Amino acid sequence: MPIQLLLILAVLLLGACATTDNNPVVKNTQSEQMQNADNAHTSRNALDWAGVYEGVLPCADCEGIQTRLMLSADGNYQLSETYLGEDSRAFQSKGEFEWLDDGLRIRLLGRTSAPGLYQVGENQLFHLDQDGQRISGELAAQYRLAKQIGSEIVGVKWQLTELMGQEIAINAQKPVYFTIGADMQVTGFAGCNRFFGKVTLEQGQRLAFDKMASTMMACPALQQEGKLLKALEMADNYSLHQRRLSLNKARMAPLARFTAH
Repeated sequence: MPIQLLLILAVLLLGACATTDNNPVVKNTQSEQMQNADNAHTSRNALDWAGVYEGVLPCADCEGIQTRLMLSADGNYQLSETYLGEDSRAFQSKGEFEWLDDGLRIRLLGRTSAPGLYQVGENQLFHLDQDGQRISGELAAQYRLAKQIGSEIVGVKWQLTELMGQEIAINAQKPVYFTIGADMQVTGFAGCNRFFGKVTLEQGQRLAFDKMASTMMACPALQQEGKLLKALEMADNYSLHQRRLSLNKARMAPLARFTAH
């Protein structure tokens, strides 16, 4: 066999080996990049973002837009916008929101008059332009909504698990629960009767339920219902840990415990 032909075959074999050896390296690198992306800390998985946000956004033809946006952990939102000025027009909307692929921004679905894009920061939202970018310029700092005190327990369905130190068996068909709306109105179900009222949230995880009332249906669970309403009226502070809520009186043992659903 001619020497030149042997040299050509040797070069081809060396090239094939080099290609085979390099492929696993490329595959491993791609796999590591995907794993790093999955493990990245984003606003969605690293921040306690559920709650109520408020602020006055700039407006081209009014004094400002008083904005109140409630984001619920179940992916729903409630939005109130009041156009400040002579006629003070107010608009209410609600629906679902979605996270964009980066896990940093959300889009309010069902919006037709505006894109409804926000960047989620720690205890704040930044209103974005139609391209999903932060707004720049002299008014940039005003395109911000601040998270309100105690809003981490607003818009959540709190299901009762313990009352006055006694564990409560969960009834999947008729769970005992309460929820706080964006307007601080309290509604709930005590096992037989529905109840309602108002709550005030203050600094230091302090709270006060007020004007609590319920329907008056006769049923075997009335004793438990009475204890629950009493616990709500007595509570003056709360603690929250990993989606578990405790209502407390001063430093006494918890009056009632709930889990988020």
